[in-house]
Amino acid sequence: MALKGGTVRGGGLAFKEISDKMSDDNILKRPLLCVYNQIMGSAPDGFEIAEWVRDPMLLLKSILDKTVAFVPTFVSVNAIVTTKDKKDCKCEE
Repeated sequence: MALKGGTVRGGGLAFKEISDKMSDDNILKRPLLCVYNQIMGSAPDGFEIAEWVRDPMLLLKSILDKTVAFVPTFVSVNAIVTTKDKKDCKCEE
């Protein structure tokens, strides 16, 4: 079922490629890089993304849907709870 929607380059690389095409002020740029960085951060040492590594497109769409689901709440509340110390954040570029 997951492969029904086709595939894209794997290892989260699709998220990085999309974010690279966005302007720096795009609200989705950092979350997309965060997903990519988390995937690469959990990969074994020396891991390289080969051309044959593919991710199901429906899975990536689901991740994106869940990632941006908070935006309407965030915008209407004008506040967010976050970590105080940046060293706790695993999404730094």
